[in-house]
Amino acid sequence: MARAAELAAAADVAIVVVGNHPLVNGRETEDRAELELPAGQDRLVRAVHAANSKTVTDTRLTAAFDVHGERIPAREIYSAPLDATAFDEYCAITLADASPERGDAVRSLESGAWLVFEDVDLADGAGHCVASVASDQGAGTIELRLDDPLHGPVLGTVQVPSTGHRHTWTESSTPLAEARGVHALYAVFSNEALSLQSLSFERRP
Repeated sequence: MARAAELAAAADVAIVVVGNHPLVNGRETEDRAELELPAGQDRLVRAVHAANSKTVTDTRLTAAFDVHGERIPAREIYSAPLDATAFDEYCAITLADASPERGDAVRSLESGAWLVFEDVDLADGAGHCVASVASDQGAGTIELRLDDPLHGPVLGTVQVPSTGHRHTWTESSTPLAEARGVHALYAVFSNEALSLQSLSFERRP
């Protein structure tokens, strides 16, 4: 372990390969008492990372394990627009080009399509949202819901006018209901062919 840390300190990038416990995993006659990585492997990862912050862990497993690492911080939404393509999960959504030359957006494929941004930090509350939207097949709406696409409370509703072309963008704004803290933010599309490029939020006064 000391030798691994020494080599890591002298390297540009360190790679640690960990995985199955050789005496337990894959053996029907042995049971694991916990889901942690074997203690020696955990210590090895920590020692190498302490020696070189640019450490990549290659985990090769045939069974479930708990892997501890840094918690991803909540998503901050007030300093810059929230790109629609930064979603975590989606339903009936496709990626689309924002223009013939550059940029990315999302486009709904059917009524009720949605995408979700996990761990959005509303802090003490957002008062207003401005969305960059487009539609070439009629007007619609994009509901912003918290924590569930069907039954979650409605934070606000963005009106999407018919812009005549999917590359013709306009800004549509909506006031937002009072809500605080960290939530999953869902964007729920009322019908197909609605495009969303970004959401910009302003703090509640």
